[in-house]
Parts: sequence; structure tokens; C-alpha cells
Amino acid sequence: MRSVRIWHRNYGRTLLWFRNASSSSSSSPGQASSGKASSGKASSGKASSGKASLKGGTASITDGVESQSHHTPKAPATPRRVSISDIRRMTKRGVPITALTAYDYPSAVHADLAQIDMVLVGDSVAMVELGRETTQSLTMEEMLHHTKAVMRGAPRSLVIADMPFGSYQLNPEQAMGNAYRVIKETGAGGVKMEGGVPIKECVRRVVQGGIAVLGHTGLLPASVSAIGQYRSFGKNAKEAIAITEDALALQDAGAFAIVLECVPERVAQFVTDKLDIPTIGIGAGQGTSGQVLVYHDVLGMLQHPHHAKVTPKFVKRYAACAEFIQEGLEMYKKEVKSRTFPSEEYCPYEIPDKEWEMLVGHFANTALVMPPRDLIKNKASLSKAKGKANRTREKARKSKTPIAEEEEPPLSVN
Repeated sequence: MRSVRIWHRNYGRTLLWFRNASSSSSSSPGQASSGKASSGKASSGKASSGKASLKGGTASITDGVESQSHHTPKAPATPRRVSISDIRRMTKRGVPITALTAYDYPSAVHADLAQIDMVLVGDSVAMVELGRETTQSLTMEEMLHHTKAVMRGAPRSLVIADMPFGSYQLNPEQAMGNAYRVIKETGAGGVKMEGGVPIKECVRRVVQGGIAVLGHTGLLPASVSAIGQYRSFGKNAKEAIAITEDALALQDAGAFAIVLECVPERVAQFVTDKLDIPTIGIGAGQGTSGQVLVYHDVLGMLQHPHHAKVTPKFVKRYAACAEFIQEGLEMYKKEVKSRTFPSEEYCPYEIPDKEWEMLVGHFANTALVMPPRDLIKNKASLSKAKGKANRTREKARKSKTPIAEEEEPPLSVN
């Protein structure tokens, strides 16, 4: 009991020391030292050896606490999402901006893990994910659906959602209403709007409403029916002037950046030099502030037939996922057809022989239907079950209990 009382007394002194230390941490060094001195006076009635042991004990305890706190694992901090301000700072510092499309949770996860700065939920989802001929038929509901999935998969990247064709061109109020839907229902960091001078006031209204807008000029895929085909723009002075005027109009309307698609490198560099906001190129050379590509193009995944026939010349394939995917699927089909999958390695679940016999015996007088794999895999236990079933039938025969013939098909391992 005496040892227990001593332990409690020392423990109480240790707690007192911690309280004094924590209270003196916010004071000046002189105050801290005076605090320690007063603490020493409080224990003046004790033996000097006791003081020494107490000091040594507290030193070892504090060392242990420091060591423990140093090695205690901390929960991973929630990554800070890239903001519009970050994009602007990158441009000022001359740091290229990385952008990539993503259309679902898995692609967003991979883009975010790669620390892509900006993830664009493009209306190209209509072609590369939904198998349509153009992007024009994409609805607002479909865009909201895909953007929500991308937001769940990309907690770090700045996510921008495309405004579907026809969702903002009518008037500024239509643009404002649909832009609010995108932001409120998905939590995206902004919207992208294709066009230039004709949609300037629509862009201005959305920005005034508090929503970041990424502009888009050069090739406008959503206007393919008016253009006639997907092609480059800016190869002549008239088109280059129009692209420059569109970019300046978007900047004046408040866009935080502009995508330049399928534009000659010199034209893209010229437009970039004219602007105070970043430019994101896709097929526009190195003169832009950053680059964006389609997820499926970068990874070499199987795409819509349009892309298979007319692969953009500016696309660099960084992986060949399509070949691996196709090879894997064909191998899976072959193994299922040949019954080599699932092999024993991929059949982890077992039923004990005793339980198996009870199962077979329970249905001995009724139709017994078992998968061929189970019959082959449990021949030994099946033989025992057969014997038990035969004995059950024999007892039933002696007791003159009728058994319907159609209810007892012969057991077989074939």
C-alpha cells in the first residue's frame, strides 16, 4: 500500500509540473524560470534526493510524451482545392497549367492523383462516353450527372463543367439560370462557355452573378452543324482576327481563362500576348499558358468511331490502354468459355462435408439440383450423401411412405 501511495503522490506532482509548464509556455522566459523556482519552493520540505528523482522522472516522462507525439500517426489532411487565384498565380510565375478532361469518378480519381491543375467535364462526354455523333445533343441533366461524379473523384483539382449546347446562347438570363444550376447542384468551381463576341453579354451576366467562366474560342465543337466539319481555325487573317477579337471580348466580359482549340501556334501565341488572362491550348502549340487534352486520347483508350477514323493530329498518346483492355477482355471470355475460370484459386468459399451431407440429405426426397462444379468438386462427400439418401429411401419404403418418382431424379456427377 505504501508503494501505491508513493506512486499516486509522484503522479500528482507530475501532473502539477505539466500544468505549470503549460501555463508558463505563454509567458516570458523570465516568468517561466520564476514559475519553476516557485514550484521548487513548494517542494522545499522534501529531501533533495526526492527532488532529483522527481526531476529525473518528469524528464523521462516528458521525453516519452514528446517521442509518442512525434510518432503518433496523423489523419491525412484534406487536400486544398486548386482555385482560380492559383491559376492566375501560375500564369504570372510562368508555370504551365495542366488540364485534362474527366467524365466519371474513376477518370477524376486518376486525374486528381496525377495532380492535374484543372479538370474539365467537357461536353465531349456525349461522344467519348455516350457514343453520340456530336456534342450537341447533350442535356443539362446529363452534364450535371457526370459533373457530380467527377467532383466526388477529384477533391484537389479545379473542376470546370461545360455548359451544354443551347443552355446559355438564348439570353443572359438563361445563361445565368443554368450556370446557377451547375454550381448549386454539383459544386463545380466554374463553367465553360463556347463562343466569343456573340455570347459576350451572357458571359458577363454569369460572371456578375458570382460564377467563374472559362471561355472557349477557335474551333467550337458544339457549333459543328454550322461549321460543317471539325477543322482548324485561324489559318487565314480573317479567322485569326476573329479569334483574337473573340478572346478579347471574353476577357472583357470577365472570363478567368480561355481555351484555344485547333489554332496555329503563332496565332495562339499572338492571342496569349494580347490577353492578361491565361490561355489553355488544345492543338494550339506551346505559346499558350497551359495545355488540355481529352482523357481517352491521352491514355489511348478505345473511343467513339469518329475519333478512330479522324484522330486529331495534335494528340500525343502517353499510354496504350486500349490494347491492354481488349487483350484482357478477350482472355476473360476465352477462359470462361473453356471453363478454366474460375479455377480453384478463385473459388475461396467452402462448405464443410458435414454441412454438405445435411444439405443433400435434406433434399433427398425432392428434386436435387446442384451446379456441376459442386458435384465434381465434392465427389467424396457426394458419395456419402448418396448413401444417406439411399438409406432414407429404404426407411421410407419399409414404412410404406409414398415417394413421388418425379421428385427423385438420379444423382449424377456428369
